[in-house]
Amino acid sequence: MLIVLSLCVNTTFAQMSLTSKKVSVYTRDNDICALLDRISTKSGVNFTYNSDLLRNSNITNGLSNLKYSVPTETYRCSDCEISDVLDDVLPQNLAYTIAGNNIVIYERQNVNNENSKITISGNIYDSQKKEPLPFATISLNNSFIGTISDENGNFKLSLIRKNLDDSLTISYLGYYNQTISVKQLVENGKNKVVLEPKTYCLPQVVVSPKDVTQMINDVAAKAKSNYDRHCNVYKALYRESYYTNSAFIARAEAETEILKPAGTDFSKTKISITKGKKMVSKQMPDMFLKLRGGPYNYMDMDFVNRSKEFAGPNGTKYYDYYYAGIDTVDSRQCNVVEFSKKEKYALPKYNGKMFIDCKTKALAKLEFSEIPDSIVRQAKNKSGDTIAINFVKLSYIVNYKFVDGIWYLQNCIGTETRKITEKNGDENYITSISQLLITEITGRKSLQKNAKLFSRKDIFWDF
Repeated sequence: MLIVLSLCVNTTFAQMSLTSKKVSVYTRDNDICALLDRISTKSGVNFTYNSDLLRNSNITNGLSNLKYSVPTETYRCSDCEISDVLDDVLPQNLAYTIAGNNIVIYERQNVNNENSKITISGNIYDSQKKEPLPFATISLNNSFIGTISDENGNFKLSLIRKNLDDSLTISYLGYYNQTISVKQLVENGKNKVVLEPKTYCLPQVVVSPKDVTQMINDVAAKAKSNYDRHCNVYKALYRESYYTNSAFIARAEAETEILKPAGTDFSKTKISITKGKKMVSKQMPDMFLKLRGGPYNYMDMDFVNRSKEFAGPNGTKYYDYYYAGIDTVDSRQCNVVEFSKKEKYALPKYNGKMFIDCKTKALAKLEFSEIPDSIVRQAKNKSGDTIAINFVKLSYIVNYKFVDGIWYLQNCIGTETRKITEKNGDENYITSISQLLITEITGRKSLQKNAKLFSRKDIFWDF
């Protein structure tokens, strides 16, 4: 499958520098020097470097985490800043600076500077099946710095040398967490992280229906004190991936800033996009569904906003709850409670599991699926023919992180599959996987000036 990588940067600067100039370039070879020549021709910017530094380097060294790079069209960017192209393709040992009207590429010398950049990359896979684990969470311990692996289990995370004494935790649903020192990952270079599937040996615990109801009521009663209810700006990574009949077709991701309002009125949430990129298959289908709302949909899943929907008296009215034992979430012991919709109610239409922290009575994780309706939706394909769309799978995971006595939203993952029926009866399944990962709690109460706002009506793919 041939893939095109395109980068789109929306950051606005007061003064345009050489590296802020935008270019559209591509290369069919693997030569960084040739790509620099093309950028120079397109932009009029001159590069100065010792050719020996790039003699044994190529573009795929810099894009080692992008499995879709292929020799026929190794790299493509459309209307992207020169700084982003250089960050993508230059090897880790090289840096660049501006000198007069030139961009000077040089070898990093001050490697002991605690603020110098280091990059960790690797692949996460199952220890038994030897298969990659897509969309695993990689996070720096005791912080919100992190990333998410792609559909092939690959990940790439930028840190600073000051983090060498820290550790990363890799987590994936149904597997034991793996904690590895940053220093070890840097020294290894290309890392293969093996995760072990969980084996459940739950203790024999007898819990009455009354006890389960009390657990659910405690979750709702303590939500106000357990979760972050202050006005805060979060930095987050948001990603949407699309598949047709399990085959990858496209992916878009962006660095965002999210203004979370105080209290529970999530309608006042504001989101700005600072930087983004797209990866697109050359074989795009005629029917390509695009999601409206993007990261808003997943901020809305924050339990702080929906505690009355799943817990408390309102929850016990609409759901049946069953005790399912004990599990661990982020090394904390949790009671697991399964819930399902009572048949006599048409709405809400959720089934799932709650992981309730034993000490704080907070919801540490929520897994739920929405029961698809039988409504057939109509749309037009590129040829103007009417097609039928049915939802066949809607499942979501919401995770929280316990920091300094407060539970914060950490990440949300949603999987939505739709069956597309063409006029001639052909059927295809289009799946979208959306992920929101909080990477920093800034403590600010407002977005950056001149932030490019993304609205609930906007389509993330087109932004």
